[in-house]
Amino acid sequence: MLIIIAQVALYGNGMFQSEINLEDSSMVSVAFYYFSLLLALTLGIWTICFAVVGISVVQKLSVGKSILNLMLPGLIMLAIVLLFILPIVLMKN
Repeated sequence: MLIIIAQVALYGNGMFQSEINLEDSSMVSVAFYYFSLLLALTLGIWTICFAVVGISVVQKLSVGKSILNLMLPGLIMLAIVLLFILPIVLMKN
């Protein structure tokens, strides 16, 4: 949360646009932007690792089964999309 607050303070409303114009920015702001992206990616991976370990401990599963358990909702949603929406799209063509 502190990173997001610092980004909003540095970039303003440009933070919420699809593209941030870094060409006119100083070297410090560009370095901070890429540092914050790297930090967000690292924290995201760390969160996924904690989720896998938590599922493994709570449900007494192996790590592999915990990863599958974490991916299961996404796989179910993908199957629903493929079963119901894909035939409609293919019929229109």
